[in-house]
Formats: sequence, structure tokens, C-alpha cells
Amino acid sequence: MAARAGKAGMRISKARTSAGFSTVEVLVAVAIVTLVGTIALLSFGSNDRARVVSQAADLALFLQEARLEAAETARVVEIRYLSDNHQLVTPTSVLTLDHRVALSPTDPIRIRPSGESSGGSVTLTVDEATARVHIDWLTGRVRVER
Repeated sequence: MAARAGKAGMRISKARTSAGFSTVEVLVAVAIVTLVGTIALLSFGSNDRARVVSQAADLALFLQEARLEAAETARVVEIRYLSDNHQLVTPTSVLTLDHRVALSPTDPIRIRPSGESSGGSVTLTVDEATARVHIDWLTGRVRVER
């Protein structure tokens, strides 16, 4: 289109419009998609982590209750893992683990009335998230390591 002359002889031309996106717009869109994707990936991983930590806390409480049971009944309490049911059992109680949580080792744990135990560590795993529950052989003290 032709340019026209304005007051004082200046030329005014129509601005050209372009079809498409500028580099800045594309970069902003890529940054947003990357941010949303990163948040989504992290939230999936944290669900596994939260599941393992929760199950480890449940197991620690279960072991402490078994220790109390041994002291109250003046009998050795044996905690066994039933892999087909995904359960830890004592003569009086049951803890059912989430089906996605892998437990190792699966040897029985014995707790004596004096508080002593067979000791050791139990590792709980979901995908790559891991937590350990330790039981001290001498004192029977239970602690969770995340």
C-alpha cells in the first residue's frame, strides 16, 4: 500500500504483520511445558517415596507393639512374613503391607520378654524408593532410616 504524507512531510507507513510465533513466545511455551513435565515426574516419584516411608513407620510401630507384647506376656514373640498375603504376623496381630512394597529379608524376627531381639534390618522398597527399619538385637530399639 502506498505511504501517505503527513503534516510536515513525514512518511507514515503501515506496520507489517507477520504470521507465526516469535522466538520469545516459543521459548516461553517450551519453558512452561518443561516445568509442568518436571513437576509431574517429581510428584510420581514422591508418591512411591511417601508409600515406602509410611509402610516403614507402620512396620516400626508393629515391631514396638510386638516388643510390648513380649514384655507383657513374658513369652518370646515371633514375627513372620507371609509372602502370599503380603502380611507380617505375630500370634496376636497382623500388619498387611501395600502390595507394591517389597520386603527383604523375610526371616522371622524374635523378640524376647527382656527386650532383646534377633536384631537386624528390614528393607522396604517400591521401585527405586527405599526405607530401612532397624531393630537392635540387645535393646530391641526400633528405628527407621529413610
